[in-house]
Amino acid sequence: MKKEEIPHDPGALAKITREICYAVDDSGKYTAELSEGWEVKAKALDIAWQDVQDRIAAARQKVLNNEASPLLFFMELRLMDIDIKFAIGKLNIIAGPTGSGKTSLLMALLGEMTKIKGQVFLPGGYSREDVRPYS
Repeated sequence: MKKEEIPHDPGALAKITREICYAVDDSGKYTAELSEGWEVKAKALDIAWQDVQDRIAAARQKVLNNEASPLLFFMELRLMDIDIKFAIGKLNIIAGPTGSGKTSLLMALLGEMTKIKGQVFLPGGYSREDVRPYS
């Protein structure tokens, strides 16, 4: 992205902070620039957080109805059991505040974290577990 193409749509945190973006300056070198936000990202986050809130509310109701353990509620509340499907050939956004787990998610996809349970399917990619020599 060129320096002059950095989005400056007011995001949810625009009054508090700015996001760092990397752009190409006039001489063709990468430079760090600040952005106030991006409307597409803000809309995607709103949709994602609404989905999270809906899952939390459904889990809470199941606990109140004695249909599930309180553990389900706390797993949903802390996003401990999630499914993520990336759209191949489309823009996929991983966004959130500092400490929300963006880097952890990417490290997990690369196989750089220990998986407790579940599956990771990365078409065309190899994790460290796949390429580690066995002794």
